[in-house]
Amino acid sequence: MAGVRLLGVTLLAATLLAATLLGCGDGGGSTPASVAPEAVVAEERVLVDPTRGTPAKPGFDGASDRTIVTRVWYAPEAPRNDVCRRTGCALVVLAHGFGGSTMRFDVYARALARLGYVVAAPRFPLTTEAAPGGHLSGIGDLASQPGDVSFVIDALAAAARDPADPLHGRVDTDRVGLMGHSLGGATAIAATRLGCCSDPRIDAVILVAAADFIVEGFFADEIRAAGPPTLSLTGGRDGVVPSTSVRALHDRLDPPRVYVQLAGANHVDLIETYGEPGPPLLASEEISVAFLGTYLARDGGALVPALEALAEQGEDVAADL
Repeated sequence: MAGVRLLGVTLLAATLLAATLLGCGDGGGSTPASVAPEAVVAEERVLVDPTRGTPAKPGFDGASDRTIVTRVWYAPEAPRNDVCRRTGCALVVLAHGFGGSTMRFDVYARALARLGYVVAAPRFPLTTEAAPGGHLSGIGDLASQPGDVSFVIDALAAAARDPADPLHGRVDTDRVGLMGHSLGGATAIAATRLGCCSDPRIDAVILVAAADFIVEGFFADEIRAAGPPTLSLTGGRDGVVPSTSVRALHDRLDPPRVYVQLAGANHVDLIETYGEPGPPLLASEEISVAFLGTYLARDGGALVPALEALAEQGEDVAADL
């Protein structure tokens, strides 16, 4: 396979794997139906967890509960493909970084939602750009964020059971993906690879410039090699979380695992945007769709070609499937 270091599986085996996965679906065929990005519904839901508190910090007195404003994207009607089945559509949760905003994920989220994924981005109470008193003094709340991810999954599962909710019958919590960017990547690691916080419902994880180096210090727990299939994305121009750090974590993880370094991308533009998406974000969308399709939609036909295409463009790609 030209340019791609595909370990643990030959190209022939990968092709056979893709064919097998393609043949397993119960949806509308091998070519996914979709809607236009502008047709995707985007809404905010105010989710309140009364069982957990929000700690005090400078500029904020704390609260006895956790209010998690969550932006949700979904297609108006479930497309007929393997993302959406009789049990509902696969769910993908997006975890923002330090001082992040869920709106910066809008382009990326719409790319997934138009294929049928229900996409949810929680605004973490103390590390969002809108955090009371500012986010700089809120980093200690990282310890609560894996619980926020699990709570959002619970809340959307409840919405899917409510006949009065627009998401009634639309969320399949047996197929859940999690994407975490930067500090959100640390959240995603904790939610999938720490004994304290792992949610077994998460079936695939995308770590984008993940700040793994702070995880063990904050949680006093060791990152486990075992976990769900993992895609690690990094930018060659990232001055916040260097690609060497992302690659070192990737090498510690058990397969299935995929590593992609986009040479021209920085810490932000490979996943976030304030306007028109640039080439790094479009590449991140494409590989994310292929990865999630393999592990959440049983459509493995796009992953190997997507990796080959990136390698042919000169990107650093490695996979152990």
